[in-house]
Amino acid sequence: MIEWYRPVDASTVATATQKATACMLTYAKEDLALGPLCLAWFSASPTPLTLDEWLNPILRDLNTHEVEGERTGCVRASDPTTVWCRADLTPRQAARTVAHEVRHAWHFTQEAWKSPAPDYGDADRTIARHHEWRTSRERDSDAYADSQEAIIEAVALSVTSDAGGDGR
Repeated sequence: MIEWYRPVDASTVATATQKATACMLTYAKEDLALGPLCLAWFSASPTPLTLDEWLNPILRDLNTHEVEGERTGCVRASDPTTVWCRADLTPRQAARTVAHEVRHAWHFTQEAWKSPAPDYGDADRTIARHHEWRTSRERDSDAYADSQEAIIEAVALSVTSDAGGDGR
């Protein structure tokens, strides 16, 4: 089933998930020496976007992605200081997603991670280079999140314990 993503208010997100993402956002931001970042939330829906919704840059970005599978988070090139996280994730999933996405925010601050310039004489080469760049960014963000596994686990455990074990 195709999912369509729309922003939601933080009040719809489980308290433990909110706490886990806030904690991980603070940690990863400091670890990667980034400036201020904020969190935003989205949820999935089976209802396709309307034409008017496709014209909204946030909705368009949330619903346009090159990574296979369900979207759990994103950082938009047009707003690299906002980390988007899916509202229905567990505290652990959300903390890992935030670690991954904050690494993408870091990519936007690094010259070495800039998108490759297009080769106007060779569309196939441009597409291939862009795909390689995207794949490298995903691998790097996954590796960063993997390297933070102990922190992610500790964050998830602490907020789940605070909530009486149910994650709420």
